[in-house]
Amino acid sequence: MENRFYIQYARFHSVEKNKFLICGYWHEGSKKNRELLISLDYTALEVEVQKQKTIKTPKAYMEQGECEEKVFYWITLPKGYEAYGKLRVFERKKLDLQEIFCMDTGTLRKLENRVEMNIDEIAVGGTGLIVRGWCIAKEAYSISINGNLIEEEQIAFQRRPDVERVYPECEREWIHGFVVETREKPQGKLLITVQCDGKIKSEKRSVSQSLLHKGYRKLKEIGFKSKVYYQQFGIKRTIRRGMEKLTKKERATYETLKSS
Repeated sequence: MENRFYIQYARFHSVEKNKFLICGYWHEGSKKNRELLISLDYTALEVEVQKQKTIKTPKAYMEQGECEEKVFYWITLPKGYEAYGKLRVFERKKLDLQEIFCMDTGTLRKLENRVEMNIDEIAVGGTGLIVRGWCIAKEAYSISINGNLIEEEQIAFQRRPDVERVYPECEREWIHGFVVETREKPQGKLLITVQCDGKIKSEKRSVSQSLLHKGYRKLKEIGFKSKVYYQQFGIKRTIRRGMEKLTKKERATYETLKSS
C-alpha cells in the first residue's frame, strides 16, 4: 500500500533538544484524513504540527510536484527515551495504521549533537579557492581548511533564505551563509572543518571534478528525482518532466531560492 506522506528529512530542534522534527509533504491527491501517529515503540507521543507554504522553484517542483505546503511534525521526546526500541511513524488510513518510517533510538541519540552545517560548493577561480556553505551557530563559528584557520576577513557573509525556511525555529542571526576565498589553488581532497558553538564537524571534499563526473552526478540526481516523481504523479507526467529537465525547458517561473 503506497503511503501518502513523503518524508524529506528528520532532525532535532536547534534549541529544545527534547524535540525531534519529521518534515515532509502530503501527496497532492490526499485531501482528507491527513493524520500521522508517532510513537516510541507503541507508546503515542505528543506532536505539534506546523505548516509552511511551498515556494515553487524548479528544484522544489521536481521534488514535490504541485504540493502546496510542507508540514513540520515536532515530536516531544520523554526523558529516558533511549530505553525504548524505535521511534515509529504511522499514517492513518480510515481504521488502519500503516508504518511509513522507523528509527532505532540508538541512531536517534547520535543525531542529538549533530553540527548543522553544509558545504555547498568548492571551486578554484581566477583568484584562488572558493568555498560556499552555511552553518548554524548562536554564538560564534570558525572555518579551517586542511588544519589552517581561515581569517575573518577571508569570510564573506551571504544570507540564506533557503536555510531559514528549513530551520524556522532559528533566529535569522544564527544562520550563517559564508563564502571563503583564499589565494591558494589546491588540487585533490580538502579537509574542511567547521566549529559552531564549540561543536566540530569535518568533511573531506574534492576541489574539482571532471565534466564526465559532473555529468554522471547530474544524471544520477535526475534519475533519483524522477523515481520519486513517478511514485507521486505517474509515468506520463514523469516522462514529460524528465524531458523538461534534460532540455532545460523549465515551466516553473517562481522566484528561485538563490542566496541574496
